[in-house]
Amino acid sequence: MSAQLWRLLITIKSKNSLTCSECFAVLELLAEAADLGSDTGRIKRIAQQHLAMCPDCQEKIWEKLLKLEQLES
Repeated sequence: MSAQLWRLLITIKSKNSLTCSECFAVLELLAEAADLGSDTGRIKRIAQQHLAMCPDCQEKIWEKLLKLEQLES
């Protein structure tokens, strides 16, 4: 695990909030962890809190989902 990822995990544990870039890093981590069958409950809740309050991240998520949908079509 990279030093940057460790710092991100420590940040999540200590402040219970994320910046936009931290949120997207967490979402990538969650996707990888889900593939491995890891328990990601607490990290997921913190990322969801950020997404619920951040219109910029909400827009980025929708853009990514639309791109994925177009690739699957």
